[in-house]
Amino acid sequence: MAKEKPASLKNLTLLGKEHLPSGGGFLILPNQLHQVDLLRLETILEGRRIVCLVEEGAALHPLLRAHLEQENVHALAVVLDDANAGVFRKEVTEKIDKGAVIIYLPAEAAAINACASNVPGAKLDFLLKADVPVLPLYVQHSTSIALDIESAYDEGDVIMAFGGLLQGEDLTLPAYQEVLFVLAEQCFSAHRALNMHLAYALIRGFKKHGTRNVVVDGKDDKELGFDKILAVAIALSKNIKADTSKRRVGIILPPGAAGLIANVAVLLAGKIPVNLNFTAGRAAVEYAIKSSDIDRFITADIFVRKMQSFPWPPMRQLLLIERTIPLLKSKIALWLGLSKVLPAAVLAAVLGVPRKGGNQEALLLFTSGSSGNPKGVALTHRNIMSNVIQF
Repeated sequence: MAKEKPASLKNLTLLGKEHLPSGGGFLILPNQLHQVDLLRLETILEGRRIVCLVEEGAALHPLLRAHLEQENVHALAVVLDDANAGVFRKEVTEKIDKGAVIIYLPAEAAAINACASNVPGAKLDFLLKADVPVLPLYVQHSTSIALDIESAYDEGDVIMAFGGLLQGEDLTLPAYQEVLFVLAEQCFSAHRALNMHLAYALIRGFKKHGTRNVVVDGKDDKELGFDKILAVAIALSKNIKADTSKRRVGIILPPGAAGLIANVAVLLAGKIPVNLNFTAGRAAVEYAIKSSDIDRFITADIFVRKMQSFPWPPMRQLLLIERTIPLLKSKIALWLGLSKVLPAAVLAAVLGVPRKGGNQEALLLFTSGSSGNPKGVALTHRNIMSNVIQF
């Protein structure tokens, strides 16, 4: 029978456990620690002497401070300034030489928001100059980077990633920060939403915020609810799917509600949007069209008439959005009702939208072509989902 995890290790994903040293070391917590995280570290390091290092007068979370005041917890309060650097270094070195693991707990008042470490650079530099082996650690709380279209995470869902021990010539501030970035990337890559298909994510988002959120078109300040956008995009996706067997579909529209609907419709049709830059030169646009292998283009009649210099393909290849959507009124009404009734997973299954996209191409962009022909940049579902999470 498998041994049950200690309560403190439940909902914990541990990366780089092999880097834990057999002897002593210095752990600098990159962000403000929750009490449960300290309990987890104590469990992971069970059997070793642990010393919690805090600054004198530091502002700590009440639960964390209460934990440090327990009899079986050894806490060391120090002054971190240049005048006390020698004393600090001596105390830390003595304890680590005796096999202790020192955990530095950053003060709430001293912490700053940063991508890899909330400990200010000057303070990090001071701590590293103690010249003792440092064990890099990155802690990621899943709730802090969760998308609201995901199933809820447990409040204690955490990923901890350890890096290799830094010592000697490798123990520098740049080296330490570089390791933290690598560990942060490892933690982020474990995010379960990263492999979500972009169209599936859009369905979940449009349904969740359907009647409460609107898109405002800056051209005429017209508002369109998320539920209406989804219904129109679904109806339009059926036309796109029937019109072309090609993988990609061109979109020639300025930013606005129509451009949004077109992109969502193409994705729901199981195809790849190619938003063509109508301000680029004729040769660049023709090259982009040819290399994209597209034979259908979503645009607007007024746009075709205004952009006379654009290398427009034959009219039979154009889907004029302001002519097409009015013809879909009954279908839009049907999909509006169905999209409100059906759960997101069921609606996606009905539309043939997979849950996972991963490293498959989601959309194709073209560079400006400032040197030679425009370069096609294929962005995957994972690329775009990671950008959304980061925003």
